[in-house]
Amino acid sequence: MRVISSAGSKPPSSPQPSPSPSVPFERRRAGSARDRRTLASGEVKSRLRPLSTMHHLVHCRRRSPFHHISDIERIRRTPLTSINSKHFAASGRAAALVLAGILFLGSGLSAMAQSEDARSRNGLEGTWRVQVTVRDCQTGAVLRTFPALFAFAKGGTVTNTTAGQSPALFTPGFGVWRHTQGRTYTAVLEAFVFDPTGVWIQTHRLTRSIELDDADEFTDSINLEIFDTSGNLITTGCGTSVATRFK
Repeated sequence: MRVISSAGSKPPSSPQPSPSPSVPFERRRAGSARDRRTLASGEVKSRLRPLSTMHHLVHCRRRSPFHHISDIERIRRTPLTSINSKHFAASGRAAALVLAGILFLGSGLSAMAQSEDARSRNGLEGTWRVQVTVRDCQTGAVLRTFPALFAFAKGGTVTNTTAGQSPALFTPGFGVWRHTQGRTYTAVLEAFVFDPTGVWIQTHRLTRSIELDDADEFTDSINLEIFDTSGNLITTGCGTSVATRFK
């Protein structure tokens, strides 16, 4: 049975959502496709940006002069090394000059000392003919004179024999000699003295101060000390001598 309202109007209908703006379907579809392309392009660009940035960095690194660690270290060291090399070279030259001067001075002094010592020591080495003069220690008067032989050996030993005493009563003298300074030397010798029966009775000790006049002559002064067998000083004596090299 059909009911018609008294007002003659249609029955109320349920509310309908407001329609979206009327945009043609084709335009909406085209816009969606364009949005997708834009979005895809943005994603691609965003994805490619790191690659392009890396490429830029790689490109810059290739163009950089410091593309290798050894190059960086070389460049870093080069200025300091150059400065140090110049400084060390200058210091080395100065040190070398100082060292050369020291060595030259030292060698010169050493050569002079060796030359003087060689002239002095070697000048006395060898065998000498000596004329001994016994003198009074107070007045210097000559008491007697006699010849003797002296042998000065390398190393500082000396021996002598004399015609002033009988070889049966007087042994050769043995002792040492040394250079003092310049052309002067000292020598000390001792000899044993016996009585006619062969008993040892004295020791004669002679200290000689020698001056080398030239290569083949010297003069000296003699101090004689006579000791008994207990080492007690009995008396003293004086003398001089002149010598020529035995050739």
